[in-house]
Amino acid sequence: MKLGLGLSVFSGPAPSEFTIDSLSSAIHWYKFNEGITPNSGNSAKVEQWDDQIGGNHLKQAVEGRQPSTTAGGELDFTSTVAALISDNQVELTSFTICMVLEFQNTPNTDTIIGNRNQNLQLIRIGQSNASTVRIQITDSGSTVSTNISADEDYPSAGTKYLFTITRDTTLASNNIKTYVNDSLKSQGTLGGNTLVFDINEIGVHDLQANSFDGDISEYIIFNEVLSDDDRALVQADVMKRNSIS
Repeated sequence: MKLGLGLSVFSGPAPSEFTIDSLSSAIHWYKFNEGITPNSGNSAKVEQWDDQIGGNHLKQAVEGRQPSTTAGGELDFTSTVAALISDNQVELTSFTICMVLEFQNTPNTDTIIGNRNQNLQLIRIGQSNASTVRIQITDSGSTVSTNISADEDYPSAGTKYLFTITRDTTLASNNIKTYVNDSLKSQGTLGGNTLVFDINEIGVHDLQANSFDGDISEYIIFNEVLSDDDRALVQADVMKRNSIS
């Protein structure tokens, strides 16, 4: 696969003995097509997605705000109000977050991860112009936007992509990096390295107008920046499970 910044990373299959929970920094894992509890009165809706590691389950008690299930096992958040909220707020400084997303339309500043109690900590993906997609990270009022240029990994509608976003608080510059599938695509600098990134919701931020329009298949949170080798193992494992080539 062509790499966006000319970098070489591991792109072969994950070793058969590797699992996400073998990494001590993996604190929450919402696995593709596992641990999904349908609404007891409407099986097309999802009321809970189980955390495979930390027990911090994602829930939604209100049927009108529950995502739908798809035939392939994804969770469909194509609604202005669909969201899942974790039992407990997740507090992060340095981190690696992996998300398997499939946009139903060209992303337009879609809010993927946020905090339902604050208009602060957000991860958004949206179209910057006709040829780039903007990744926007907001931490307590400080915002960095980095762009992905159109190429073979451009997040077009109807295709699954693995987004891996890292924040390294030991770095003064380029402390936010975004990978699409197994390629580094953008990097930028987010101030406030001492500030904690608090998240507890996926799908839509209650205080934001731009809801996520698409499917989420898998969602993993690590409480550190993974090494290149570990990140490559995670990416290969997640891509294989989600049939991303």
